[in-house]
Amino acid sequence: MTTTDIPLVFISGGIGITPVLSMLNTVVKEKPDQQVIFIHATANSGTHVFKEHLLEMEKKHHNVKAIVCYSSPTPFDRETRNYDLEGRIDLKWLQTVVPSKKAGFVRRGLERGCRGIRTYLL
Repeated sequence: MTTTDIPLVFISGGIGITPVLSMLNTVVKEKPDQQVIFIHATANSGTHVFKEHLLEMEKKHHNVKAIVCYSSPTPFDRETRNYDLEGRIDLKWLQTVVPSKKAGFVRRGLERGCRGIRTYLL
């Protein structure tokens, strides 16, 4: 098994997307076959920084899957359904989108309300 066989799971919240997106940019350049699941949580489209860049990365790179979670979507968000999960990331949901606990996890900006996820990742 090579390192590219083990998926990387980047989980960011709010402005925590900044360093994690930088890591994604590096991974797609240096390991173009590395599977990456990028999960970003924020309140809604009004607080979702770098959304266009993240979605463009998903379009350009077959190995990148972007998942957007809004805790408080706006009426426009709900109408256009421009996110994947409404609510907060929890362990049960995370287990449905991450294929294996053997993935490499990077988490930034999710300090509040994620104790179960933190325990799972350890």
